[in-house]
Amino acid sequence: MDEYKKKVQDERKKFAYAFVGLAVVVHALFLASKIVAYAVGVAALAVLLVALWKATTGRRLGMNIAFLLALAVHGGVLVYDYYFGVDIADEEEKVVRFQPPPPILEKNFSLEPLE
Repeated sequence: MDEYKKKVQDERKKFAYAFVGLAVVVHALFLASKIVAYAVGVAALAVLLVALWKATTGRRLGMNIAFLLALAVHGGVLVYDYYFGVDIADEEEKVVRFQPPPPILEKNFSLEPLE
């Protein structure tokens, strides 16, 4: 293998490892804070929209229709989840608030021999 190919492969490995490391950090931040997750989602959406806008010169009507259709479908899923989805907090409350029946305190049997 010549020197140039080895250099290119090494650069690709560095880039891949950096990308995986960044992905791990971002996911850890997602778990740490909802605000970080929302901020990354908004930033990714903005980058996607700019890329789509630049890539669809002359075909922007189709892009806008596809984008509105995707928003409508996602909105429908959110509305369905809001009205018909199971709320995790309610399920947890049911589990936490469960109280077993009280023990039987009356003696309803006898240990004396039968006659």
